[in-house]
Amino acid sequence: MFDISILKKAIVCSLLGLHFILSSAYAVGTFRVPVSLSKIAVSDDRQSFQHGGLTREYILYVPPGLPDGAPLVFALHGTSEHASAELAREYMYLDGLADEHKFAVCYPQGTKSAYEMYFWNVGYDFHKNETVDDLDFLKSLARYLQQEYKFNPQNTFVTGFSNGADACFLLASKGADVFKAAAPVGGGLMKWIYDSHESHPIPLFIINGTKDPKSNWFGDMNNSEGWGAYLGVMDNTQFWVEENNTTGDTVYNVQDADKADGSHIVFYRYWGGTNGNQVWLYKIEDGEHDWPGSFGNMDIIASQHIWAFFQQHIKTPPVKHPPEVAFVIPQTDTILSGGDNLYVRVDAKDEDRDLSYVSLFLEDSLIGIDSLRPFEWNKDGKSVLLQNLKEGVYNLITLAEDKTGRSAKDSIKITVTKPTYLKKKTSSDNPVIENFDYQGLRFQLSKEGAYRLSFISIDGKKISVTGYGRIGENFVHIPLNDFSKGLYILRLHINGNTFDSKLYLME
Repeated sequence: MFDISILKKAIVCSLLGLHFILSSAYAVGTFRVPVSLSKIAVSDDRQSFQHGGLTREYILYVPPGLPDGAPLVFALHGTSEHASAELAREYMYLDGLADEHKFAVCYPQGTKSAYEMYFWNVGYDFHKNETVDDLDFLKSLARYLQQEYKFNPQNTFVTGFSNGADACFLLASKGADVFKAAAPVGGGLMKWIYDSHESHPIPLFIINGTKDPKSNWFGDMNNSEGWGAYLGVMDNTQFWVEENNTTGDTVYNVQDADKADGSHIVFYRYWGGTNGNQVWLYKIEDGEHDWPGSFGNMDIIASQHIWAFFQQHIKTPPVKHPPEVAFVIPQTDTILSGGDNLYVRVDAKDEDRDLSYVSLFLEDSLIGIDSLRPFEWNKDGKSVLLQNLKEGVYNLITLAEDKTGRSAKDSIKITVTKPTYLKKKTSSDNPVIENFDYQGLRFQLSKEGAYRLSFISIDGKKISVTGYGRIGENFVHIPLNDFSKGLYILRLHINGNTFDSKLYLME
């Protein structure tokens, strides 16, 4: 049917930074199919979906290797005795675009009316006796596909032609919780939908011909045609502009690439709306009931421009960061004296501000879970597993988890030695450190806080212990097995202050 060897041409159209490469080919016959867009899905089989007591059908095209979270586009056929999901696939050319841009396409099938016409129930006057609920069917099918194939609910869009375009306006008004942008071609907004609309922003791309005999450019608010009252295209466009609170507008002439088609396109672009939403109108001057690029106007391939519009409104999921966690007290390789109590403090943060909890383990034993800062354990010295530690090497592990289940951990080793004592009773010249005796160090604090106590030799050898000091007298053992007699510095770091005292150690 198609002779694509006669002529090929490429048109590059740049509109305010929006670049479209429009590939087309003259062909013998009614349709002109670009080579890159003519791919047919591996399977043409319809699938079934139970809804409202009916077995509904659809075709789903999923490109090979499509990742989880991909966009989903619904494509709705028009109304006629031959209208079908298969026919919509032929003139919309969406499968090839789906391969290139990694999205899925669903072609639902309408039901047959009393007039033996396949249709979408949008409330035409002559469909008053039709009870099929296509609004709920399309929303339910979309939710099912999102869940079954892991399509992105924030990037589910709808386009359609003629009666399918009218259904797009219905979904934009009453299905925006599922469909996040719509691109109706050759359709109109029914007055009953307009009258019952509940205000909300949603991006719209409207394509209409000024000489369309089925969807009048000026609308039909008096219902002289029998479809039911519907708005004119400019009033319809203005309605969605106001719904999206756009702040800027521009008008362009799209390149008249095919003068033989007897029509050309004027592009009305409204931008700067709520959530970055835009509203586009392609006014096809002297255009009729067209799907541009397939029949009627041949200046563009409508599907390429529709996908470009949807791409403008792709919602990229925010990057979720795992939490971060690290021990503050004690530090790794800390040495304690047998019988000491262990105070632990952990610092945890989450860039996404959805930290759930922090837990602490001593080996395989859970010490506790904390959800509020500061993350600390055994501050009061009453934690059974952290007091009177016996000689040995222990692994301390802390785990932070956020509300999405992402986690991070940190681990350190601490060593507990045999109980040892200072070997000389003396006094300190530092008012904070009260005295040393043969059992260890006693010191008075007027303000509680975490501390680090270091015992430093002249040649730089050091041992440190950490803990949490309380107001009043505090006591700590210092393990000195590996230290010989001589002069030492005893350094206490607490509450941002450092105090040094001299100590002479005797045999």
